[in-house]
Amino acid sequence: MSNTMKTLQEIYATRQEIAEAKQEVEQGPAQLKGSQAKIDKAAAAVNVLKEELKGLRKTSDAKELQLKAGEARYADLKAKLNSTTNTKDFTAIKDEMARIEAANSVLENEGLDMLTSQEAHQEKIAAAERDQAAAKEKHAKLKEIVDYRVGKFRATVDGLTKRLADLEATLDSDFRGQYERLTKSKGDRGLAPCSGGACGACHNTQTPQALQELNMGRPLFCAYCGALLFKA
Repeated sequence: MSNTMKTLQEIYATRQEIAEAKQEVEQGPAQLKGSQAKIDKAAAAVNVLKEELKGLRKTSDAKELQLKAGEARYADLKAKLNSTTNTKDFTAIKDEMARIEAANSVLENEGLDMLTSQEAHQEKIAAAERDQAAAKEKHAKLKEIVDYRVGKFRATVDGLTKRLADLEATLDSDFRGQYERLTKSKGDRGLAPCSGGACGACHNTQTPQALQELNMGRPLFCAYCGALLFKA
């Protein structure tokens, strides 16, 4: 096997390792994004519950004001009832007092229901805040792991990139120029192994003459996609 062929094999393997390491680096932010989404969802749930509680309190306050107004009106009518001597007025006041008393009774029951609802909502908020705290804790632990892995694979990429540069520097200057043009325009697909008689980039079967050249240790270009081929 020629030195060039062996170097291309090593270059290809190194490029594959770099691609895999970069993929690991890129997966880190995606993992954290999903974890952060869970925190955001939990926070949104807490905010919704808090807004609902505000609404319940507002409604409760309004009913309390109605109840106080009704009680004040009832007390006023009671004073008038004690001082009236007119039978018709007496009956009218008694009727209105009865209506207010009934309305106040309804308001008191609704007020109690509102308090129960508020207590239930506060419990829901507490549970939602615990879920949010748990999501944050999991995210922090995941971030620690991801940051470590990303740092590790970035260091791997740096090491492999240096190794790749050293390997590329050993290529013949004329041949290196062709290699650089291909890998610049096609990326990793500019260099491909020929395995089972087919191009590793486009998977087209090469001619018998091309295969013979490869078997003799001479790299060549795929007639179909232009990739630089080496014998796998």
